[in-house]
Amino acid sequence: MTIRVLALILGLLGTVVQASTEKDNVHLNVYKSASCGCCKGWMAHLENSQRGKASQNAWRIEGKDTNTLGDIKAIHNVPVELRSCHTAVTHSGYVFEGHIPARYIESFLDNPPDDAFGLAVPGMPIGSPGMESGLRFQPYTIQLLLKDGSTRPFATVSTFEEQY
Repeated sequence: MTIRVLALILGLLGTVVQASTEKDNVHLNVYKSASCGCCKGWMAHLENSQRGKASQNAWRIEGKDTNTLGDIKAIHNVPVELRSCHTAVTHSGYVFEGHIPARYIESFLDNPPDDAFGLAVPGMPIGSPGMESGLRFQPYTIQLLLKDGSTRPFATVSTFEEQY
């Protein structure tokens, strides 16, 4: 076997291992303001989700306080009209903007659409993870962020219970 063929095989194996690692061991860098309580609440929601509690395949969540959130959102191609208070980015570059329930992030990562790079919940819907307010709940749509710059609905969350 030539060195080029061996290098190609090893490169392909590395890609398969990286994809499997992303699905199984999610590491999220969460860019947020240091003073944002709802961002911390959302991170706690992820940590307390089924995957967050699992000893294997758990979330690894790292808060990154910053004063340049707009720049981070621009770098990761989050459309202005879909922005929220925090932006989470996986090591392989998937982007999760705003108060997305853990179950929908898991669903996305289990089978990411080829034409997508992430999900977004625009604004800060009342009752979404991290934005709990007693019994109040505001239905919202999770948008799929597409590589061509467009979006389309990924899921609609009509009730508080649908988030969990």
